[in-house]
Amino acid sequence: ESLATDANALIAQGVVALLGPDDNSALTADTVPALTAVGLPVLTAATADVLTRDDATNILLRICAPERLYSQALAAVLLDDLSLTSFALVQTNVESTEALLAFEGVLTERGIVPGARVQLADSAGLLGESRNLLDLNPEAIVMWGAPQDAANLLSLLRKGGWTGQFAYRQAEEATLAGVLSDTLAAGVIGASNWSYAYPGRAARIFLEDYLLAYGQVPGPLAAAGYDAIWALRAALIASGTAPEALTAALVGAEPKNLVGGTLRPADFGDGDLIRVVIVYRLGAGGGPAVLARFDDGQPVAIEEAGG
Repeated sequence: ESLATDANALIAQGVVALLGPDDNSALTADTVPALTAVGLPVLTAATADVLTRDDATNILLRICAPERLYSQALAAVLLDDLSLTSFALVQTNVESTEALLAFEGVLTERGIVPGARVQLADSAGLLGESRNLLDLNPEAIVMWGAPQDAANLLSLLRKGGWTGQFAYRQAEEATLAGVLSDTLAAGVIGASNWSYAYPGRAARIFLEDYLLAYGQVPGPLAAAGYDAIWALRAALIASGTAPEALTAALVGAEPKNLVGGTLRPADFGDGDLIRVVIVYRLGAGGGPAVLARFDDGQPVAIEEAGG
């Protein structure tokens, strides 16, 4: 109800498009219909696979890759590049279920059964599960959930003597927020739509401009928002402000190489504007180093992924 009220308040001010929500926790059986009912293009960073798949109107436009592609990219790096074969999967929030299942699906295709699948609604019980994971001693633990949960679990594991590979979907964001300490972050692998470590020309310019303007390092959401505004600007120039024409211009736009990579919505036809995923490893100081890049699930050389 609050989301619908806020959207209607913005519409009353004459806006031509909406930006948000920026995460999956805001998506419910009530909020998604409320978003589609506004009749204006909605550019969102929410990654839930059903968001654009179940929206036949293409009013909901995703400005970063759908969630399954992050799981597939993480799995590809851990399996193919690092040759890991024993896994435990951990989830501490409900909205990460599809991410975990997508990752597990890749393991299943490779004939690998995770040694443990820990699915919790919140952080309660994490201490006990950490002891079980230490006993299991897998080569890799892949986690989804709140940043503080990831930091707490990794701390417990390291104190318990576990030296395996920890992968956390939002590792860079957790480090930038100060939740995952620089020391604890060393070696953690994460996946996102963009990283400030990516050396693309547009990304370098964006990073420098952002640092000058705000005095801090931009996160993946900032990059996605920047590209969304550029895409919206181009669509407005091409089509004007009429909602149907504007939506059609966004969905059918020609490829554009921007900060996060190549926006090519016409290739997808479902409201996804981009499907680029970057996988990185955090260093001893918390800084990321790019390990791999993917476009719509396919590995690509960094210079071929746009941006």
